[in-house]
Amino acid sequence: MTKTEGKTASAAVKDILLSNPDGLREVIRTVMQEVLEAEMDEALGAAKGERTPERLGYRSGHYGRTLITRVGKLELRVPQDRSGHFSTELFERYQRSERALVATLAEMYVQGVSTRKVKAITEELCGHAFSASSISAINKRQILSVEMAGRESRSAWKDFLVRLKGRGLKGVELVVSDDHAGLVAAIGEVIPEAAWQRCYVHFLRNALDHLPRKHGDDCLQELRWLYDRRDLDEAKADLAAWLGKWSVRYPRLTSWVEETIEQTLTFFRLPRQHHKHLKSTNMLERLNEEIRRRTYVVRIFPNTESCLRLVRALAVETHENWMEANRYINMDDLREHKKLALRQAA
Repeated sequence: MTKTEGKTASAAVKDILLSNPDGLREVIRTVMQEVLEAEMDEALGAAKGERTPERLGYRSGHYGRTLITRVGKLELRVPQDRSGHFSTELFERYQRSERALVATLAEMYVQGVSTRKVKAITEELCGHAFSASSISAINKRQILSVEMAGRESRSAWKDFLVRLKGRGLKGVELVVSDDHAGLVAAIGEVIPEAAWQRCYVHFLRNALDHLPRKHGDDCLQELRWLYDRRDLDEAKADLAAWLGKWSVRYPRLTSWVEETIEQTLTFFRLPRQHHKHLKSTNMLERLNEEIRRRTYVVRIFPNTESCLRLVRALAVETHENWMEANRYINMDDLREHKKLALRQAA
């Protein structure tokens, strides 16, 4: 009898798979729904409609839950109990297994697979697309690519940016970097529509080259304060006062600052809520430090590919952490800021 029932069940599953292109998804949905119901029976100590003194509570309907899996979207009905104490571990367990897929997608981005190809692959695997554009819509940081170059020349940076654009990068509004001549030139050539923000932290370090070695005063600290001002007008007022105070003692420094500081004030075009994150490259420093630490342990790599594999693995790990973290910046703030600017200009 067991053997016959086994054949019947197998035949039923086979019929579903052969007759319905979404058959596998329906089988998995049915199994997961049964698991949810079984969990509720166990939590209540009784099956639905069963009368027993061991019963610990009563059902109270269902609520809908969509679970995105590698076989597509599963629409499930999660049972509820009257006391509100029932909680299923099914989704958490399943999502842990799905992280392997998410990690693979992250690695595809980092290794340079085009947005179009990643979208096609995820739609094929999941019935749902995880594209670069859909991820960026949730306002979180990403690592789009990791590549190796012999030197940081204009041509090397240009090739890097051109490849990113070829993969679908568009709509870049701001680039934050240090004052690397090759990188700045490549930005202007490949994405001229983007504004450039020179990292103010690197700028203040560069300022040390224009000061005597022993200058035990608050000159640079006072210059640092202007980057905390609410808007560009306040910052320029502070700058004028700073130049007036220090130009006699440090004419070489103040001349250099007057000529170059505008490059560090681009962030004032953004909403104030974004200033903290986008006036410097600090967001990358922890990643750079970790890469230096890990590569220092190895010291000598047998070839370029082995080094690249290590760095990309670190990048994928960081990318995953960023995607699981809270929202980094709120792009709604930027949209409202632009609307306000248009109204004021009208």
